[in-house]
Amino acid sequence: MATKLSAEEVLRYQQDGVVAPITVIPPAVAKELRRRLESVEKCFPQQIGPEKR
Repeated sequence: MATKLSAEEVLRYQQDGVVAPITVIPPAVAKELRRRLESVEKCFPQQIGPEKR
């Protein structure tokens, strides 16, 4: 995972004011966090179900 913007990304930011998409956490970590979130949503569907994301 890169920690700096590439020259192309810097140019896009200068032109457009945004750079997207960018990876902020590794895919495996994102997958685990989503699994945990969905597990909690199943336990508390009224309070934090998927429709409340």
